[in-house]
Amino acid sequence: MIINNNEQVGRALRLLGQGLRPVVEREMRAVHGERWLEMVRQSLPEGQGRARRREDTPAWDIQNLLGVMWNQWNLVFRNMLGQAERNLVNELREVRNRWAHPEVSKEEFSTADTYRALDSMQRLLAAISAKEAGEVEQLKQETLEILYKEQACGEAKRSSTGAVKGQIAREPTSSPRTVLPLHPDVTPEDYRQMVKKIYDLIRRLPHCDHRTSLRNLPQDGIYVFFERGEAVPWNDTTIDRIVRVGTHRENGNCRNRIRQHFGGNKNGSVFRKHLGGALLRKANLQDSRLQEWLKQGGRSFPEVEEMVSRVLQENLTFSYFRADQKEERLVLEKRLVALLVQYPLGQPSADWLGRYAASEEIRSSGVWNTQHLHAEPLTDQEFRRVEQLVKATLAEMM
Repeated sequence: MIINNNEQVGRALRLLGQGLRPVVEREMRAVHGERWLEMVRQSLPEGQGRARRREDTPAWDIQNLLGVMWNQWNLVFRNMLGQAERNLVNELREVRNRWAHPEVSKEEFSTADTYRALDSMQRLLAAISAKEAGEVEQLKQETLEILYKEQACGEAKRSSTGAVKGQIAREPTSSPRTVLPLHPDVTPEDYRQMVKKIYDLIRRLPHCDHRTSLRNLPQDGIYVFFERGEAVPWNDTTIDRIVRVGTHRENGNCRNRIRQHFGGNKNGSVFRKHLGGALLRKANLQDSRLQEWLKQGGRSFPEVEEMVSRVLQENLTFSYFRADQKEERLVLEKRLVALLVQYPLGQPSADWLGRYAASEEIRSSGVWNTQHLHAEPLTDQEFRRVEQLVKATLAEMM
């Protein structure tokens, strides 16, 4: 069965609507009470918010759901979501309009556009803990396979399936679908050897810290953090253990991400939020500030931010390599996290701060990442690409 990019976006939008509807209704009722239907109507163009007679609920579609979220943000949805999710809502309104009115945009969804749209939908669904996030993730992985092959071949036709650029070939299968591994012949030992090669590459890069001039960093890149006291065995000695892998979604934002980590606030850096939560839990599991601190978009506390900044500045260093292409950055970050977590070169120390993190993912994985822990690890081809990027970065430093 052949599904083109526009159809793939449509499938994901329907899943997004299914996930958003109960949350939108619940939050609107919680804030506006019996007037919630009236507030829905006021939030939408005339006619769109008209209630159905029998169900007495709005004629929800994805356009209405996103419209209500956008127009009721300050009154309702900012209480549960942060600025990042607000940006996703705005972006997805544009995606929906482009999908619904192709005759206006006069531009088809490319595979890269489709991947970004699906990624944004998955992120919004994950932020509200909707089960549909997993289904959209599967659609995203299918699109990612297409994107990889397009980039690798540099041509529209996929020689393995005969599908043309922008189309997704699927074999008939029962639901739920299983995403097949991209490299099923790789053994666990192969992955462990790849981890050693990654460490060998990364250790050639200079260590930076909060004093490093942002002008020395690339506009776009991938970075890894190291933490004082965290090491892994290396030949007859030890080297610093990688405790976080990160990148950025928006082009040209690498320097700003590093700045946010070292000197921003917890609502601008999820890394800071996790660190602060661990510091509070280590000192007192019943700290009254914990719940608010851990809530995305919740209140920040200057004294906690100061503690987090001090820990970052005293105990954390990082290395980076340049990666200009957004889709490539996001994929490589994901694969690196999965590889390092699933095939660790060493375990966190008994004193690692992450053992006090509120997130079970952090405590069990040994890294300050919560996403991509169970994703497909790096492929041989992707490793070679990382190797190219690291070597190119080193060459630029000479």
